[in-house]
Amino acid sequence: MRLSVLSSLLSLALVVGLIGCSGSQRVTHNSPKQAYEKGMEQFEKENYDRALRYFRGVLSYGRGNEWGPDAQFQLAMTQRKKGKYLVAANEFKRFTQLYRNNQKVPRAEYERARAYYSRSPDYQLTQTDSRKAIDLFQLFIERYPDHELVPDAQAKIDKLRAKLAHKQFAAGKLYERRDMWRAATRSYEDVFDTYPDTPWA
Repeated sequence: MRLSVLSSLLSLALVVGLIGCSGSQRVTHNSPKQAYEKGMEQFEKENYDRALRYFRGVLSYGRGNEWGPDAQFQLAMTQRKKGKYLVAANEFKRFTQLYRNNQKVPRAEYERARAYYSRSPDYQLTQTDSRKAIDLFQLFIERYPDHELVPDAQAKIDKLRAKLAHKQFAAGKLYERRDMWRAATRSYEDVFDTYPDTPWA
């Protein structure tokens, strides 16, 4: 009897706990403006999961509402803060596609490139994201040459190019150790020809 009662109490406690957890995940708002403001409040507190739910709440009123562009931009920024760089890059891209005339488009293009920059691995690994970041930063500079973030974008390009040069130089060293002299020569020449402005040339 006691075991039965105890089991029932434990089951009830578990159900209540689950309901409480479920309720804590909910966000309430009665307008896109209120949802956005609550989202920003959570963003500033670094409660990024709740911030995301509020920003998505703004967009649930329709992406064309007054607060839609800001919510989409902050949604992307929040994903970046969470370390979800590829997701963030896609959200910034979506922003530029949906709100082409918005004043934040240049910043969104920069942030998209920055997301790939954050995914750039150590020089020994595959550099697909590094090259993607370089392409996007260069596109940003070409489109907005007077933007205040151009110097930062150029500095990041320089760092990424140095990483690519390092990788190519390391390949040359590897060929040397294997007595593959022609391959080593080609690798070093590629460093000189492609990355002459880096420390590895």
